[in-house]
Amino acid sequence: MIDGILKSLSRSLASGRGTVCAARFERAHKCRFPSPRRRTGVGDERDHSKPLPARNLTFAGSLGSVSSRAWLGVLTAFSLMSCLANPAHSQSAWTRNKNSGFARLGITTLNTSSFYTPMGKKINSASYNDVTASFYGEYGITNNLTSTLYFPFLRHHSLETTNSVTGSGDAIVGFKYRFLRSATPVAVAVDFGVPTGEQHGLVAIRGVPDGSFRLPTGDGEFNTRVSLYASRAFREGNTFLSGGGGYNFRTRGYTDEVSYFLNAGNHLFSGLWLSGTVMGLFPAQEPDIERAVGFGVGEGVQYITAGGEIQYNFTSRSSVSFGYYRPLQGRNILAGGGFVFAVSREFGR
Repeated sequence: MIDGILKSLSRSLASGRGTVCAARFERAHKCRFPSPRRRTGVGDERDHSKPLPARNLTFAGSLGSVSSRAWLGVLTAFSLMSCLANPAHSQSAWTRNKNSGFARLGITTLNTSSFYTPMGKKINSASYNDVTASFYGEYGITNNLTSTLYFPFLRHHSLETTNSVTGSGDAIVGFKYRFLRSATPVAVAVDFGVPTGEQHGLVAIRGVPDGSFRLPTGDGEFNTRVSLYASRAFREGNTFLSGGGGYNFRTRGYTDEVSYFLNAGNHLFSGLWLSGTVMGLFPAQEPDIERAVGFGVGEGVQYITAGGEIQYNFTSRSSVSFGYYRPLQGRNILAGGGFVFAVSREFGR
């Protein structure tokens, strides 16, 4: 179950037809404007005792630093969501046999009222809810080369203070090549993020006339991640261990990212498996904190997440699984955990 809840929460509050006054926005989103000389949440020390123009008002509310003219955003962490929706072997050095495959349908749910600011502080916010239905598939082109596809074909999310948005999310198309065949295989993988989701998704803010909020289902960004995996099986295949890392080449001027993970699993009895995972992500260099316009999409995204999954194989080729993953710490990302339910099927040789 691994590769990302965590990539996206956000980008934008757009006041489409008029300027939302501060007091009404505070009431709608359960937040307060900063007092004089107080940090706004993105590291600046402006003198807030002086009034700002209404079209360029920045505040530290329960959802982080926002501009009432354009940005705030809530998009549920795609890198982490895709991580939760994918099975553990998707980030392993093992590949499919030629002309064989694997398919998995999953549902991921996330509900939280807290998040980590770009400075790493955990604060309360309006309640956010996300339900994502996704497909993950693998196909063996050769015994050493496997193609992969992750597609969140349905995302439904909302804040307690806004209407909801429903649509498809961003797809990930990839290839994994095992170049070392041994008791400890090693593979390299290349994954391409394709912006198939809706990057705007404006919704109305309840109780704020002419106010709108951006709840996108995709980040609008093409990106390429290159990863290296190593795996090892023990006890005649009843225990496994996989680890690796990757480098994400981002576009649109965002800072590249480095990711890593460690996954271990054990066959308990009669088709029942238990696995645990620790994964993390951090910027490849110092990010531009002024571009940290939301959770998981902009600059400064960082997290360490842990979780586990239980899987039951009810036939030799079919299984059902249930998992839970939660960030232990982070920056510019949701602080809540995600539940995952999935059914899987292997086919071919």
